[in-house]
Amino acid sequence: RVALSGDGGDEVFGGYPKYLQSMYPRSAWPLGSQLDSVLRSV
Repeated sequence: RVALSGDGGDEVFGGYPKYLQSMYPRSAWPLGSQLDSVLRSV
């Protein structure tokens, strides 16, 4: 069986910067750009 949601891996895991920024505003990051750069490298 298959479930279709219409979301690809990029949308689900926040692969594009625009999705990541909309999910987690900068004010929510306690470590600011350091944590942002670590998450982008994963």
